[in-house]
Parts: sequence; C-alpha cells; structure tokens
Amino acid sequence: MYNCFISFYNSVKVQSFRIYHSADEPMVNMSTEQIIQDDSDLPPPYYHINHECIRRYKRRTHCTYFTLIISGIVMMLFGALILVILIPQEINLYRWNIKGPLSKFFNHGKTVLLISMDGFRHDYIELAKNHLGSNALPNFDRLISEGVRAAKSINVYPTITLPNHRTLITGLYPENHGVVGNSLLDKKWPNKIFSIYDQESLNHAPWLTDWPEPIWVTLQQNSGYAGSILWPLTDQFVSDDLPFQRVSQYALLNDYEHRYAYDQRIRDILWWLKNPKYHLNLILAYFEEPDETGHSYGPNSKHVAKVVQTLDETLGHLLDGIKKRGLTDKVDIILTADHGMSETSNTRLIPLDKYIDNSLYNYTQLSTMGFLYPAPGKFEEVYKRLKSAHPKLDVYRRDEVPAYLNFNITNSRMPPLILIAKPRWKIVKNTSQPYANVSGDHGYPTDFSEMYPFFIARGPSFKINESVPTVHAVDVYPLMCALLNIQPNPNNGSLERISNILKPDVANRLLNWNSWSYLWKWIISDLRFILFISIICVSFTILLCSIVVVMHRKETNEPFIRLPIDNDKEFSDYNT
Repeated sequence: MYNCFISFYNSVKVQSFRIYHSADEPMVNMSTEQIIQDDSDLPPPYYHINHECIRRYKRRTHCTYFTLIISGIVMMLFGALILVILIPQEINLYRWNIKGPLSKFFNHGKTVLLISMDGFRHDYIELAKNHLGSNALPNFDRLISEGVRAAKSINVYPTITLPNHRTLITGLYPENHGVVGNSLLDKKWPNKIFSIYDQESLNHAPWLTDWPEPIWVTLQQNSGYAGSILWPLTDQFVSDDLPFQRVSQYALLNDYEHRYAYDQRIRDILWWLKNPKYHLNLILAYFEEPDETGHSYGPNSKHVAKVVQTLDETLGHLLDGIKKRGLTDKVDIILTADHGMSETSNTRLIPLDKYIDNSLYNYTQLSTMGFLYPAPGKFEEVYKRLKSAHPKLDVYRRDEVPAYLNFNITNSRMPPLILIAKPRWKIVKNTSQPYANVSGDHGYPTDFSEMYPFFIARGPSFKINESVPTVHAVDVYPLMCALLNIQPNPNNGSLERISNILKPDVANRLLNWNSWSYLWKWIISDLRFILFISIICVSFTILLCSIVVVMHRKETNEPFIRLPIDNDKEFSDYNT
C-alpha cells in the first residue's frame, strides 16, 4: 500500500511540472532550467530538434511509414500478378469477344442451350430429304455448316425417353442415376409405380432424392441460373431446388389440345437469352417430335419427313432470333435426341401369356424390352419358362445382362428379370389386346444402329463445318460442365473423348481446366469477387500510407518539440 501511494504521489508531482508551451512564450514564475533543477533525475520534457532522442524518434517514424508504403506496393504488385495470370484464363474459358480492356467484367458469360428432339434418329435428315428434296431442310443444313455433326450418337440402355434424358444431364448410366425406365418401381416406395404416363406420380413424391443431382442443380448451387422448357423430370424438386425458370411438362405436354406451341417455346428461349433482369447460363428445351409420329407411322414414312421439316422451320426461327439479338457468338447450341426409331409390326410379337401365366409376375416395361418382377418364390419358375420360350427373346437375370449395356448392378430400382427382344420385335402380354403404335418403336440395345440419335453442335466453342464419327450421350454432361465452368459430379462420361468436336484451342483449354485442382478452379470461378476484395484492400492501404506521409511531412518552425513520453516507464525509472 505504501509503495502504491508513493507511486501515485510521484506521478502527480511530475505531472505538475509538465507545462506545455511554445519556446517563444516565457513561462510564468518558472523557467525550464528551474524545472529541470527541481527534478534533475527526470528526462527533460522538451528536447532540441537536433537531440539524439529526436533523431531516433524520426528514424522510427520514417521506418514505419516506409514499411507501409512498401507493403502497399508489394500488395499492388501481387494483385497485378494475379490479374496477369488469371484474367486471361477466365477470358479464354468463357470465350467472349473482348471489345475493351474491362468489358469482360461487364457481361454475363455465355449460355449453353441443350435441345432434345425426341426420337430424332441419326439419319432422319437424309431420310426426310429423300422424301421432300435435297433443299427441304435449309436450317438443319445451315446449322451443320456452321457447326459440327456426329454421324451417330451412342445413347444408353434402355433406349427410351426418361433414362436417356436423365443421362444427358447427369453423365450417368441409368443403373447409376436411378431412372431405369419410363415406368419403374422402387423398393423404398412399395406398391407405387413412377411412370411417364402419369406425370402426377413423378411430381408428388420425392423419389429423386438421394440420387445423383442433374447439372442444373449443380449450376444453381454455384450461383448460376438454369431454365427448362418441358425437359423431363424438371417439375420435381431435387435437393430442394427447381430450375430458376421453368415451363412445366406436367401442365403443358399431356393435354394434346392445349400443347405448348413450338413458336412459343422459341419465343421463350429467346426471351431468356436476352432478358435484361437475369441471365440464364443453361437452358434445357424439349420437343416431343418426331417420336410420336415415328411410333404412329414408322421411321421411314413421309409423315416423319413432314414433321422433320416442321422442326427445321422451328430451328430457323431460333437461329434467326439468336442472330438478330447479336448472340451468335455467345450461345453454344447442342442439338440431339434421346433415341432413334425402328420399324415394327404386329406380325412380330412375342406374347408372354403363351408361355407363362400372368399371375406369376408383374412388370413395369413391356415393349421392346420387359422388366419383370416375379411373384414371391416364383423367380426360378418364371426364369426357366421364359429362357427358351422364343428364339427372338433373350432373358437375363439382373447380373447376367451383357456388360456393354451397363444395366446389371443391384439397387432399389433395378428389375430382377430383364427381357430383351431382337430388333424389330416386341414383347406383349397377349395378341388379343389392341396395340397402338406398332409401326415404330425403340428401346433395343445400343449396338442396334437404328437406336442412335442425331447430334449437332454450333457455337463459339465448336468446330465449324466439321463432322466426327461418334459421340456418346454420357459425354454431354462433362462437356456442358466444362463449358459452364463448374465442377462435374462423378460420372460415366469423358470430356477428353468428346473434345474432338471442340475447336483445338478451346479443347486444350477445357482439358487443362479439367486437370486443375479444385482450389484453382474456385479461384478462377470467383475471380471477380477476389478482384473486388483486392481493390478494396489496396485502396485502403494506399489511403493509410497517404495519411501517414502527409502527417509526417508537416514541418514546425518551433526550435523545440514536445515528445510523447511513456509515462509508466518514465515514472518507473524515476522511482528507482
């Protein structure tokens, strides 16, 4: 207690002598010399500007703001280095035509437009020209001359609508993405069939939950936007998400009298492409023809040729609209289909009732293939009866399905017994039922060439007036992910395999991008955000440096200067 009191007393005593005044103003009743004589052990409250203490203080101050200036310069150089390295990468990835040094940062980036024309076989363009003349399809010819065409696209088994549309946007075989048929059962949802023929069944249960997410979900989780026009299975929430813009297949496709007109679909696509309020990075568009006409009249009919000509006119409206809006070099168009079409006949039917009682099994698919669910305890009986029932019928246990079909793993949706008809044959329950759509069908194995869909791509990323022999449907997903600059989920596709449709510089760039680490991809993807933060940091540093420099460049005319003294240290020294 005594020591505390003495310390307090001495501090008050010393502070009483700290009188601030200019050297030109004489002190009242006391001179500086008298103060120093009274407290000779204390350091003087005023120093001459040439005193060693002053010089040390000035050196420390100079070092401080010199360090700040150097730090600011280093930060600016580092930021410039990042710009030099990363901006060209981002510009090259997006492939925009740069009109000025900063124009890259004031546009939205390109759009990928994926269009599916259901049942458009790989050779329909030639078949239609055989019926209607060589100049009957000017817009398909225009698209081919401005882009790249594959002689065939190898799709996935079963070669039907829902599985292949899901493959295009996941890059997975049906056994992996879970949409194994147009109608399917799931052990997790007993006694419920999910069917393309009952849109309500597809939309009212979360049956897509816990299965691999499609590209539009991944895109929107990475701050992008997707739109869907009637694309299958985009009316159902996936990971609590729906496409940002959506035209419901459930509402507008089932009612034939109120179909969503082709012209309206094109107008909506063009509006989405040029919308001033938001920019869609990915648009998925679906056209139900020429599939329906191919089923009704067969793939070689003039009816199909006429529908293809109608689709050509629709394509022309799209291409003209894109050109009119100045978007030709900003939209990558991928035009393809889910499957082809083959001639069938009611004289080539395999009636199961002839070989087995229908009480022994249930089924979800029965056409060119059959997905059977034998009654409990009846699997072997059903299998043995059907195995040798008909020379045009192949019967497989799930694990016996040929490997090239990629349809033989076990999960809650894979059927236990798979029937596959030979090309141009169909499986039916019995021949007494009226069968529509017997003129054409699909669903056969992927080694049957009439199942191959067509494939054309045009845009700033693709080759011009080129052709390639083959593309694979599973490769479209990694291709779109690369074009959209997003990290693909695990898939069965290969960007390298489909890179032959890309311009060489784009292919090299995207393949290099695909080999980069996730960290570098994240840095480049968020480059504009990083640049914004960097500019703020650099500006703040420069401001601080400027303030420090201005403050320490101020000069005084006074011959003496009062220093800020560490009172605690001073008093401690005084007491000792």
